[in-house]
Amino acid sequence: MKVYLNGTYIGVYVNAEQRNKQFLRNRFGTTSDMWLYDMGDIGQWELESGDPHSPTFNALCFSPFQLVAKKGGGTGTCPQPSDAQLESLLNQYIDMRAMLVQGAVDAITNNRDALFTHGKNVLFVDFADPSRRRVYYPWDLDAVFRTIDNNIYATNSAKNKYTQSPYQSVILNHPAFRQQYNQLLLGLIGFAGPLSIARINAFLDAAEPAVQAALATDPYVGSFRSGQFGSLKIYLAKRISIIEAQVAANVPAPRT
Repeated sequence: MKVYLNGTYIGVYVNAEQRNKQFLRNRFGTTSDMWLYDMGDIGQWELESGDPHSPTFNALCFSPFQLVAKKGGGTGTCPQPSDAQLESLLNQYIDMRAMLVQGAVDAITNNRDALFTHGKNVLFVDFADPSRRRVYYPWDLDAVFRTIDNNIYATNSAKNKYTQSPYQSVILNHPAFRQQYNQLLLGLIGFAGPLSIARINAFLDAAEPAVQAALATDPYVGSFRSGQFGSLKIYLAKRISIIEAQVAANVPAPRT
C-alpha cells in the first residue's frame, strides 16, 4: 500500500501483521489454551500470550530450543537427547513438516537471518491440546536474495568452511530430518512444485504490472524502480540450480 504521513508521501509498504494476541484471533479465533512466543534472537523470546510456560516449551528444554544466554553461546537447560529420542520428541511436539518447509523456503530465498540460519525472526504457537503441535511463523524478511551460493545446511565461507547454527547442527544434521528436508526442497522447486521456475516466473509476471507503477514513484525504493523483476527471475533460476546440486552433494554430511 502507498503510505502518507501528514500529507507527505513516504513510499510503498507491506501491510505487516502485528505479532500479538490479535495474531492468534486471526488464525484460531481465540487466545485460549495457547501460547504465542516472539523470538527476536536465538535464546531470546517474549511471551506475547499465555501463562508461562507451555507444556511444549518445558518439554523442549534442550538446545537449540532453550539456550542459556552467555558469552560464546550456551547449551540447553537439560541434556541433549539422542538422535532417536530427538526424532520422537520433535515429531511429538512440533509440526516438523511445516518447520522444515519454512527452512526450505528460507534456503531457496537465501534468508540468512531466519529460523535455521540464525535462530531468530520467528513466532511460534504452542497449544494446551496435546494433539496439536507447535507451529512456526516467519517475520522480518529483509535479508533475502543476497549472495547466491550460500549452503542450504550451513553458512559457507569463501574457503568452503562451514559454520552451522544450533538449529542446523541439531535438526538439519539429524539423518531423518535431513532426508525429509531434502525431499521437501526438491518438491518445492521441482517441475510441478509451487516454487518451480515456471510458477515463480508466472507470479512475478503477474506482480510486476500490479506494483511497478507504485514502485516507480516511491522516493526510497532505490533500484527496484525498473528491471528488478527480470533480475529476480535470473537470481532464482540460478539459486534453484545451485540448490539441486547441493542436495545431490549433501555436504556437510548429516550425522551417521
